[in-house]
Amino acid sequence: MATPHVEMHPESSEPQKPRRWNGGTWAILAAGIVVVLLAGAGIVVASVQAHARGTGEAAEVAEAFITSATAADDDAWREVSSNRLRNTSLDRSPLRLDEATMEALEVEMTAERGDLQFLRSTDTTVVVDEPQADTAVLTVDLKYAYTTFDHDFTFAIPQQLWLTRPFYYGDDVADRADEDREPTAIGPWRVTALSSPQHTAASPAMGQTPARTDLKTTERDGGSGCKSVGGVFTQLSDSARTGGELRTGCWLRDDGSSVIGEDVDLALLAAEFPLFDPSHVPESAFKLRTPMEGSPLLAQYPISTSDGEYIITLGAASLGGAMVTFDDYYLRILSIQKERAR
Repeated sequence: MATPHVEMHPESSEPQKPRRWNGGTWAILAAGIVVVLLAGAGIVVASVQAHARGTGEAAEVAEAFITSATAADDDAWREVSSNRLRNTSLDRSPLRLDEATMEALEVEMTAERGDLQFLRSTDTTVVVDEPQADTAVLTVDLKYAYTTFDHDFTFAIPQQLWLTRPFYYGDDVADRADEDREPTAIGPWRVTALSSPQHTAASPAMGQTPARTDLKTTERDGGSGCKSVGGVFTQLSDSARTGGELRTGCWLRDDGSSVIGEDVDLALLAAEFPLFDPSHVPESAFKLRTPMEGSPLLAQYPISTSDGEYIITLGAASLGGAMVTFDDYYLRILSIQKERAR
């Protein structure tokens, strides 16, 4: 089982200032998972006796996170998340697109929960009972259904939700679960990371149903450049720099149209569009993890302008309306919206 790497360090009792994290902060496919230590953060540590009775706290924490993180204007998910996940997500739920895009595309979200598995971080190949576990993982199938140009689209993106908790052995030093020692206390479960389930390179990820469209999306100028985020942004950047306008073969429809917000100034965006380095793919502001980070099924990229921040949303579309696989889909610009201040 592929596990996300979570750095081991006590979370300070001092309030942490929000900060942006780069791609290295989210090392997803690494060997082993390390407990995010919650000592010194002002968190009440429950007695080991309470956990030994099997309270099902992990399931409650996971459900609270999913319910809040999939709802509009609901920040309760932060209360059951680690500091890192809260800071990484900044002002947005890690499971939602920005609200302007959610409304413009009329996005409806659903989440189908799998079963929790309980593990020890020292050996994540062995499933244990909850009282002995410091790690839990839950697969959630997130579905994003939306309508644009009178056509319906659906993205189904499976995510693994990782939870961890610290064990204590007679002192205030947070530690991993140890089957050879009896803990004196166990800290609460917290959601610490998201990851993509394992998959084979030749097929979609487990449970994944990529976008389907009845729109005419034939290969056109720049079609091969729409296979990756780098290709899309190279076209936009080059055309803005040389022609003063945004030209690309990656618009949603052949006539060059996408869902553009009424308050988006495309001329201004072209004038201030950043120079793009093809060797450096920008990090998506949409935090779901997909098997191919360079060619995600759904991604969002903020572009700072003098008029505020514009959000470019990219999504997969197949050629000719067939169900796509990772080998034959093309990225399209689904929407450009101005981000709203919260």
